[in-house]
Amino acid sequence: MRIDDPVWDHSTFSASRDRLLEQTRLRQFFDRILALADWAGLVTDEHCSVDGTMIEAWATHQLKTDSEAQLYKKAKFAEAKLRHLNHILMENRNGLVVDVKATQATGTVEWEATETMAGHTLKPSCTLG
Repeated sequence: MRIDDPVWDHSTFSASRDRLLEQTRLRQFFDRILALADWAGLVTDEHCSVDGTMIEAWATHQLKTDSEAQLYKKAKFAEAKLRHLNHILMENRNGLVVDVKATQATGTVEWEATETMAGHTLKPSCTLG
C-alpha cells in the first residue's frame, strides 16, 4: 500500500475471514520472518506477554454476512457486539510478535489461545504475562 491508499475496513476482514482464520499461507510467511529475526538475535524466550484485540464483525444480528461472529464484550458494562478475537504473543526484550492467532469470540478462548501459542512457541523456562 502507498501512504495515501485507503486502509481496509472491517467489511474486508469479514469477507476474508475464512482465509485469515485458516492461516496456512499467512502462518508460513510469519514463521519465515520470525526465523530471520531469531537468526539475527532479535528474539528471546525469557519474558513474553499475551494481549488480544476484538475485531468487530460486519454482520447484522441475523448473522447473514458473517455467520461465525459471536456477541462478545470484555468489560462488565460494555456493549456486546458481533466480534472475532485476535491474540498476540510478544517477546518483551525487543517487543517482537512471536505468535498470532485469530479465533471466534467465546468466554474461554483467550485462555485457550494463550495456552496454544505458549505451547508451540515458548520454552518452559519463559515467564508469561
